[in-house]
Amino acid sequence: MEFRGYVKEIQGYYNNCDVLIHPSNLDSFSMVLLEAMASGKPVITRNIGGIPELVVENKTGFITNDMDVFIEY
Repeated sequence: MEFRGYVKEIQGYYNNCDVLIHPSNLDSFSMVLLEAMASGKPVITRNIGGIPELVVENKTGFITNDMDVFIEY
């Protein structure tokens, strides 16, 4: 796992990852989720804001309400 600051050319990072973990507690509409899914990467995220409208459960990613379940993913 790597934590990076601003990255100008993000596509290379998506190409080298297997999954995107989105641990946000507050997010109305996440561009990073759209970018990851457009790159063919599944996402693991929480059920907040408009995220359930973006992620197709068990197809483009996994959504949970429970932080313990989120940690298990």
